[in-house]
Amino acid sequence: MYKSRSPPSKNPPRGKNRQPQKKRSLRKEKEKVVIEEIKKSEEVNQICGICLSEEGKKTIRGTLNCCSHFFCFVCIMEWSKVESRCPLCKQRFVTITKAATKSSAGFNSRIAVIQVPERDQVYVPFEEELGDYLDLYKNILCTKCQQDVG
Repeated sequence: MYKSRSPPSKNPPRGKNRQPQKKRSLRKEKEKVVIEEIKKSEEVNQICGICLSEEGKKTIRGTLNCCSHFFCFVCIMEWSKVESRCPLCKQRFVTITKAATKSSAGFNSRIAVIQVPERDQVYVPFEEELGDYLDLYKNILCTKCQQDVG
């Protein structure tokens, strides 16, 4: 008679095929180093969320008080004239901070904090556009004579 074999267990038996504690800790340390390198590389090559230009020597950073997204100061100031929410995460901001810069002549500009009034981007249609929406019978035909009702 044949004995039926039970399917192999998914978990290895205790004591066998287990990695030593040192190998696991080395692997975790390597993973931490790789994650830190990725974070550093992301910080170095930041791109403006509006114009998509990379951060450079000529670019002045504009920092919002609500999040840490990167924007050129000029871009986010133009955006704030229409909308006072971050273009990426939609959080409301109240201030834009202009980072201090150093010119080639040796002059330093101060850090500037600009107050932004609350603004919501709203589309205001012209009267001609509104006329199409307000005239309910403009594009309706009579079912009997097929003539324009409006």
